[in-house]
Amino acid sequence: MADNVGKLIEKTFKFGIDTFVKLAEVIADFIKNIPKHLNDLKKWIGEFFEGLSKAVRTFSEEAYTIFEKLGVTLKKVPQPPVLASGIPVPIGDNVYALVKDGKELFRGTKKEVEELAEKLKNLSDTDARKYLDELSNVLITLEEAYKKGYKYRKPFLLEIDEIRLLFGEKGVDLYSKVTRRVRGIRNTTSSNNKLRDIVLVSGIRSKKHIKEVILHTNFPNKKLEKFLSKNNINRQKSSLEDIKKIYKYFLSEGHIKYDMHPFIEKRLSIHFEKLGDFHNGIKHSANYRWRRTGDLPGIHAEVLSLNELLWKMEAKGHKISNDILKELIGFNRNLLYNDVMVRCGDCNFITHGIRFLEKFI
Repeated sequence: MADNVGKLIEKTFKFGIDTFVKLAEVIADFIKNIPKHLNDLKKWIGEFFEGLSKAVRTFSEEAYTIFEKLGVTLKKVPQPPVLASGIPVPIGDNVYALVKDGKELFRGTKKEVEELAEKLKNLSDTDARKYLDELSNVLITLEEAYKKGYKYRKPFLLEIDEIRLLFGEKGVDLYSKVTRRVRGIRNTTSSNNKLRDIVLVSGIRSKKHIKEVILHTNFPNKKLEKFLSKNNINRQKSSLEDIKKIYKYFLSEGHIKYDMHPFIEKRLSIHFEKLGDFHNGIKHSANYRWRRTGDLPGIHAEVLSLNELLWKMEAKGHKISNDILKELIGFNRNLLYNDVMVRCGDCNFITHGIRFLEKFI
């Protein structure tokens, strides 16, 4: 064992001497050329500090103090407000963007961007951030929305002043029309069970193309159940063709005025693909059961209202696309509780792009 230790010490000693010799050679070479090295280093440091003094950068307060002791004055970046700028940034032909922290939050005409910036000025920092967060969720692509998944949250009813500030007079008009329809149904319905049967009133309107507010309730559940049973449609194994059959049936019954619009059909086709064979393929929060709202995508009131509005907009010559949904606004009000109602997971994706009158705390 002593011999082994001796060999180990010998190897270590040789390694240490060899390394030291090489290091000494490097140091000797550096000392020999030290004027050149110092000049290069001085030049590099000078250029670095000169660049810092001209640049506008964000550093901690400690970093500013250190640089000041070195005789370098840095330009401080003021803490940005919620909006990086209220000035519309041109990005195309009459297309402008509102930018926050280098990220595009909203795209539209110069007037639309200016109006949004003006709205945010009247909100507290907290409310403005919440509003921008909700807006950013609406502005992402449908594919990005599916990747993000569905997060169930309880919505709260906006005050009239909040609606007017964030959605304008057309938002107030939408709120009023939905609320009046809810009040009318509640006043003429004899039991809570009948209110549960059609669940809610959903209104959707365009801000600039169609003046009319489109209102719908859910399909009456009792009538729907009879149709499903008669046609052997299984909720948990439903398909796009099944949903199209449901539309045609309720069209013949006079509950809706139009068959399924091609845009809704396309969105449903994407949605069924994302759902998968067992209707469980979409990521969602743990506090939400995907099948809690019936497991028949595309038949709830907000989709029915959107469907009718799309037909009417198309009849006026407007091209239907994902972008056109960004200028639509919607409002859901539950009939039984007379309160704002959140969209279910299915409707959330099928109507993606529409801003709804609701807030989350």
